[in-house]
Amino acid sequence: MIDQYSFHFEKGIADFQQKNYAPALRSFSKCIQLDPKSKSSYLNHGVICNIKRIYQVAYEDFTFVIEYDPWELIAYYNRFISLMSLRKYAEALNDLLISLSLGYVKLGVIKNDINIIEKGIKLV
Repeated sequence: MIDQYSFHFEKGIADFQQKNYAPALRSFSKCIQLDPKSKSSYLNHGVICNIKRIYQVAYEDFTFVIEYDPWELIAYYNRFISLMSLRKYAEALNDLLISLSLGYVKLGVIKNDINIIEKGIKLV
């Protein structure tokens, strides 16, 4: 028999793959309640929050993951996306550079992202 955490996690993944983001978000929220230290649940929850434009919550999810595991490369890049959307360009650039230095992001992607940051800074 499958435990509650696994049930909600698998349901969240299935809903995400079907682009049913609201139910997926609820499933990962339940996973976080059941296991408040689940890095995977916070990562998935944060990604969905970014998709749904709930950037502050996504930022908090990725920050939790980074504090728990500073080597979690995916969290830095996804937090970069949240920070860009929140117009926190200096912090975003820092996370982007960390992603690059840890080898998560390829240089071509970085050049495009830096161009976006430069445009954002000009708007401020």
